[in-house]
Amino acid sequence: MGDHSKEEAHDRAQAIAEREEQRRARIAADHEAEGDAVRENTARLRSLRLTKEAAERTGEENGRPADKAIPVDKLNASNDD
Repeated sequence: MGDHSKEEAHDRAQAIAEREEQRRARIAADHEAEGDAVRENTARLRSLRLTKEAAERTGEENGRPADKAIPVDKLNASNDD
């Protein structure tokens, strides 16, 4: 009779340990996904900033003040005509 209760206790402890491991794995996966999302957003924002800075430099090189630079989409639209 004592062996049966020891087996049940062991099985319960093992089930608890497995659930805890699964919880930790989910937390790690969520953390990884969050880090990926932050890195992707940072790269997107950097690309936008560099594009904007390049457009501003182009405007300055053409004798226009930076706030009067022609937006990139308008430059591309005028080449389509």
